Amino acid sequence: MTLSFSPTQSQFLTLQQAINKDRITQLVSDHQQGKLSSDDKSYYESLITQFIELIKLPDSAHLAMQLLPEFKITVPALLDGMAYRAVADKNPKACVFAAYMIDQSLLQRNMTPLFNVIIEFGTPELWVELVKKVNNAPADRIVEKVYQCDKSVQTYWEQQIL
Repeated sequence: MTLSFSPTQSQFLTLQQAINKDRITQLVSDHQQGKLSSDDKSYYESLITQFIELIKLPDSAHLAMQLLPEFKITVPALLDGMAYRAVADKNPKACVFAAYMIDQSLLQRNMTPLFNVIIEFGTPELWVELVKKVNNAPADRIVEKVYQCDKSVQTYWEQQIL
């Protein structure tokens, strides 16, 4: 029996194998001290390029969110790419992740597309997570959605938020 991987899975596996956690930890330390070697810079740039190639592929948001934290340094292009792919895949869990990562990075981004996917396709659990973890989450829109749902969703929301 032969295993067959989609282009998205293949790119994920390639990037996953290229990530050397110890090297990245040392690279971050060297970067903070202004001692980043050209080899390390090339290695990190290669990882960024591979990540960008991954997020260009459909249905990659759930895979990208597994690898993004491994980069350890805030790279706006990676966060923007993660957000783009999460929205394009209509993946509410990945959208919550992207919104949280962008919020934590203090980058100024319009997160409305992320919020729209979360509200439209998300679950009550994801709505709660968004409101609890992300500054400026559209709580009013989520409350409106909650109260369009059945009583069990409303009760869950009230127990988690109020």
